[in-house]
Amino acid sequence: MAGATLPRSESESVILLNSPDVRVFARKAPDDHSKLVLICLATGFYPRDIEMYIRLNRINIESQISSGIRPNADETFQMRSSVKIDSKDKVSYDCLVIHSSLTEPVCDLLLHLQKEKVKW
Repeated sequence: MAGATLPRSESESVILLNSPDVRVFARKAPDDHSKLVLICLATGFYPRDIEMYIRLNRINIESQISSGIRPNADETFQMRSSVKIDSKDKVSYDCLVIHSSLTEPVCDLLLHLQKEKVKW
């Protein structure tokens, strides 16, 4: 069981940690085809607390939308953040994830806005 506390003795227990599986992708905005929606998804993590930021040139984007932290069926958690951008921008975006199970933050490149990475 993910994230369970296993008894070792009456006075001692071990907390299991699950690291997030981080995925990043882009889709054409359904309401405006000149825009893209950049999405960062972290799933399978335990414990619940996590920080996730979509960044432009390593600076947090304030206008991102978050799903909040949601439970998975296996007692782990997931979180999704997204931001709408102009598809003509030629800049670097990344997703920074900070979680207690990680020895260092995960920073995955979203894209340099190359069309072959965009799901149409």
